[in-house]
Amino acid sequence: MPILYETHLLEGAAFPYIFHSDTMIRTRRNDSGNWHTNMEILAITGGSGQCICDAKSYDVSPGDLVVIGSNVIHSAVSEEGLRYDCLIVDRGFCKENRLPVEFVTFPTVIRGDRELFGLFTKVRAATSAPEDAYRAARVRAAILSFLVPLYTGYCVVRSPDADASENEAMRHVKDAVEYINSHLTEEISLDRVAAEAGVSRYYLCRQFRKYIGESVFEYLNVARCKNAHVMIVGGHSVSTAAFSSGYTNLSYFTRTYKKYFGALPSKASKKMSPTP
Repeated sequence: MPILYETHLLEGAAFPYIFHSDTMIRTRRNDSGNWHTNMEILAITGGSGQCICDAKSYDVSPGDLVVIGSNVIHSAVSEEGLRYDCLIVDRGFCKENRLPVEFVTFPTVIRGDRELFGLFTKVRAATSAPEDAYRAARVRAAILSFLVPLYTGYCVVRSPDADASENEAMRHVKDAVEYINSHLTEEISLDRVAAEAGVSRYYLCRQFRKYIGESVFEYLNVARCKNAHVMIVGGHSVSTAAFSSGYTNLSYFTRTYKKYFGALPSKASKKMSPTP
């Protein structure tokens, strides 16, 4: 099965995160997984199971924090049901606050740190608080109050040479993904993406589908639609969102958006998410 790149539907600069609570039941470990460029932290609140990060398996139980770094392939299994809170932090937010995102590692599982776990629960409280004029500021402050001790207590900065053994094909795919994400509003050609990744277009197409699970242009369309969706929900007109997300034809954007979100862009809401 492909190792899927996971794109994140953030609410914009004011809310550079995703937070949700969930219960996972998966009884069979397989070769699938996903990866993304943002940091993800799981706070285990109930049950037990295993988290698999870059092919290494870790037993987890209530009170544990699982830190999934940028570009780490991860999945999980649990027979009894693993309950957790999940925080995904935009890498741009980390950079904005001078927290390094390149060449850093954390322990995959942090156990017994009640103070840090308590700071995570404050993030949950802030994200679930009623909407008001200061909610965005409180959430950002709570996330930073958690991230700073996480970094100061557990972050290890490694040499760029330490990544030299990473799978070469996947590195090229990651370069392509990062280029696309950084140039959504521009005209993007397959030749240009391949050149930025340092490979031929044929090689990129084959490896991109292997690791991402879809073609380069399918991924580009989903990323652009997600960007437009955030803008529409934030109050922009459909046409402004479409043209600001790299589309030059409004009818084509409308058809593409409906394909992935299952509704017209004029019906966009925060609860909607794209289908594979």
